[in-house]
Amino acid sequence: MLKEMEQSSCSAISRRAPITELIQLLCLFLPDVILIEGYKQEDFPKIILIKEVSDLLLLERLTNVNAAVAWPECLEQTRNHASVPVFPLDSDEFITWFLEQI
Repeated sequence: MLKEMEQSSCSAISRRAPITELIQLLCLFLPDVILIEGYKQEDFPKIILIKEVSDLLLLERLTNVNAAVAWPECLEQTRNHASVPVFPLDSDEFITWFLEQI
């Protein structure tokens, strides 16, 4: 019951508070990294996932894209289209690169 109440409270806070306020709140805990999902239109540094060819538009439309991770069937097209590092989904290359960035 308590866990359900905590999840409900967190969901309510995140629906009402802008992402910048949520980040400020998280910073009180002194995290080394904050990973954010679902805020593509914000100007935070981002890594995009290319699951299908239509996702290639994200490379043009989004700001502050630092890398892309592509599904195997889109990998070559993503590499041809991107001006940022592109990593295969089924490889550890991305993890190595990411850890070097932080």
